[in-house]
Amino acid sequence: MPAARVQVLYNPVDMERCRPDPARRAALLRELGLDEHALVLGCFGRLHAGKGIYTLLDAANAAMAQEPRLHCLWLGDGIDTERLRKSIAASPFAARHHQLGWIADASPYYNALSLLAFPSIAPEAFGRTSVEAQACSVPVLVSAAGGLPETLQPGITGLLLPPGDTDAWRDGILALCDDARRQSMAAVARNFVVRYFSAIAIAAEFVRQLGDPWS
Repeated sequence: MPAARVQVLYNPVDMERCRPDPARRAALLRELGLDEHALVLGCFGRLHAGKGIYTLLDAANAAMAQEPRLHCLWLGDGIDTERLRKSIAASPFAARHHQLGWIADASPYYNALSLLAFPSIAPEAFGRTSVEAQACSVPVLVSAAGGLPETLQPGITGLLLPPGDTDAWRDGILALCDDARRQSMAAVARNFVVRYFSAIAIAAEFVRQLGDPWS
């Protein structure tokens, strides 16, 4: 089929389920044994090498050497779960990594985050956790791989980084550890999702496409 005849609509994000919740954030930080000043970097999804988890682990450890407030929260499961666990245990900042395993509904945990990483080194069709995190006013670090760049406004709601480049990911993490920069991105992230990925936005685009299907 000619590309001009193909229209893509994103699966909408539940903006009520994915929203900022300070009380939930405080409770989750307490569960993790962290204080309110901790900076929590999240990685949510399947745990295998193609997702860039080892690049992220190395980058996070390098950033932790410079930023004492930084912690990393890992949610998910996969073929490399045990290998990641051993790599974390052998790392210099093992106590600052929190690997919680598979959780059926990850949406509450976005509120524990200061920033979210989507570090895939393999092309992705999309990156839903990136969008859901921004709906919770969490800025993101995203690989320039496949459809992932469509999930953020680079330099505004997060940073777009080269896949597999540990130094670039370390620098990106440290850049968003800067409170002013991170907070300015957090302030606009949810509005970005409302505009492009909310149910209202997707429904309006669907109606528009029905009205002019070959536009």
